[in-house]
Amino acid sequence: MGATLPAVNEQVRGGKSAWAGLYSANTIGALIGIVFVIFLAAPQWGFRQTGNALIACNVVCALLAILAWKNSHCNAPDPNLVPSWPQSRNILFALFMSGFLGVGYEVLTARILAGVTENTVFSYAAILIIYLFATSLGAAWYQKTIQRSTDRAARLSNLLLTLVVVTAASSACLWRIEEITAALTELWWPFQSKTLGREFISAAVVVFFPAAVMGALFTHLCWMARCSGAGYASALATNALGATFAPVLLCAVLVPTVEVKPVLALLLLGYGALWIVWTKRRRIAAVVVVGVGCLFVILPPLRFVDIPIGGRLLHYKDGVMSAVSVTEDASGVARLQINNRVQEGSSASGVLEARLAQIPLALHPAPRHVLFLGVGTGFTSQVAAMETSLDVTAVELLPEVLESIPFFAQSADRKTAAKAINYVAGDARRYVQVSPRVYDVVVGDLFHPARNGAGSLYTVEQFENVKKHLTTGGVFCQWLAIYQMDNDTLRSITASFIKVFPNAVAVLANNSVDTPVIGLIGRGDDSHFSLDVAENRLKQMEAQHLLEKSDLREARTLFGVVVADNTALQRFARSVPANTDDKPRVNHLAPWATYQASSLPKQRLSELLDVFSISADAVFNATSPDEAVAFTSYWSARSQYLKVGMAIKVSRDPQEILDQIEGDLLKILRDCPSFTPARVTLLQLADAVYQADPMRAQSLRNTVTLIQ
Repeated sequence: MGATLPAVNEQVRGGKSAWAGLYSANTIGALIGIVFVIFLAAPQWGFRQTGNALIACNVVCALLAILAWKNSHCNAPDPNLVPSWPQSRNILFALFMSGFLGVGYEVLTARILAGVTENTVFSYAAILIIYLFATSLGAAWYQKTIQRSTDRAARLSNLLLTLVVVTAASSACLWRIEEITAALTELWWPFQSKTLGREFISAAVVVFFPAAVMGALFTHLCWMARCSGAGYASALATNALGATFAPVLLCAVLVPTVEVKPVLALLLLGYGALWIVWTKRRRIAAVVVVGVGCLFVILPPLRFVDIPIGGRLLHYKDGVMSAVSVTEDASGVARLQINNRVQEGSSASGVLEARLAQIPLALHPAPRHVLFLGVGTGFTSQVAAMETSLDVTAVELLPEVLESIPFFAQSADRKTAAKAINYVAGDARRYVQVSPRVYDVVVGDLFHPARNGAGSLYTVEQFENVKKHLTTGGVFCQWLAIYQMDNDTLRSITASFIKVFPNAVAVLANNSVDTPVIGLIGRGDDSHFSLDVAENRLKQMEAQHLLEKSDLREARTLFGVVVADNTALQRFARSVPANTDDKPRVNHLAPWATYQASSLPKQRLSELLDVFSISADAVFNATSPDEAVAFTSYWSARSQYLKVGMAIKVSRDPQEILDQIEGDLLKILRDCPSFTPARVTLLQLADAVYQADPMRAQSLRNTVTLIQ
């Protein structure tokens, strides 16, 4: 591919370079390829068929080239061009540096804009599309206008000056990019998805004008290289070589060391240095460049962090892939955020976070080795590590997240638990591919499916690798945040899960209608669960005082969280393609729930409750008729309880809320006296209305107490 463009140029040059036009057309082709692959081909066909289609396109291009030039020869070198090696070395160095600085600016701005975009596969495609389009436009502009100039050195100086100015102006916009983007989106974005529009517009504000001048600069330097005898092929190779070093040196080395602002200033000073070298007014240029550098020094750090009113920033770290921050609100609650978009938990962790660990742990008769895929604040894995007999390993992709754990391990027992965990900084997907160990329990964290690459943690291949690392009877639980995905995405993930764990069940970790969390649970031997084994396991955990947070003290409460058996899951995912490495549906499907949400979380949960069903025989190895009836009653009460919560009209007056739900909750409690959430809710409301209406509060307490 690298040889193709210079070869085509040699065929069509005919004494006058068509390099700028060819480069512009080639770049537009790359843009079309990005749009075709990311938005159309990969989501519909998968990677293998898309790759085959692109191979076919290359074959067609080769055949067209043979037909067009089968009797032609490469144009002979221009005899008037005498190689000038000192001059060509200077130009090639400028090409090397322009490649380094240009690609460096693109990858750095993409890394910075991650703090204001949704970080989906389309977010990065938007930046690349704008970059390629602007570069192509700059090359075409050069072909039509700038190339007519005869003073090549003066034209280079002017281009470098223009690049310094537009890069400085575009970079300065980063400090107010959210406000600028919001205003422009309201004015100019004609489509319904405003979130996606903000991503394209933010990329255009920061990248478009610098990239356009970069396209003109590159083609001009290539023309100068040809005139000095170096040739287009050498110019392209040198520029590409410089570009290869930029991501490694800038984003992998400098950003984690000095944060993004100094690196951005370094890129701008690099362009300024090139301008100083090639301009005739070097003193003036030096003063201008130093002035711009000083301006960047006095600017505040380039950080995107939403600090609560009355709160403060506890910790901030720019990493290779993301920026990780820890903020504290006025009440002292600390929160962990990645790229100022994804909240990974807080110090106010409670019942839900404890259940994320203890539901799968309680389903194994005697776990010893436990693996957590994803860490967040560390609360869930630390709950597991409080059971001293467990060997806990936790894998986290971002090292900066691991560095923030001490801000959340506040209590003495959690600090002790954190020290006992074997934290691994690495990709959870690759870890289960290469780890030689097997585990009794594996827990997949709440990965946001819309984030670029997160969908690969929900593929058939990932679930198969996890199953290979389970002991016989081992338990795997993959948690899914329904408030972060639509039900179509959930169907695809479920289809992938039950393909590997055909006897899987789904559980609902909490009773929240606004932030529901569902878990898909399967076993290494695909067996059902045992009530007796679970009872014994819960007694062991209760003896160590481990169940206070999760409130899972009996088997009825533990298995009461089940919302669907394997038959219901298979019916739910029927006719939906699984998410695989070849066809990563989740990567391309999940972002649209973020860009253009068509339903609320409680509406999605309501749909699930309507289509899910549970049979005791599909969950347990053996149950008596009385136990089956008791669980069926409990599951029905839970569904009704959630439906009541979905219908509540928001009010700050507890009496108004009690008026709405008192009768429904009392009916649920009479039908299933063992359903404690309804009992607890009624007693809490009785306490809340006591001062305003003590007689009603006391009457409600008595009624609830009498229902046994």
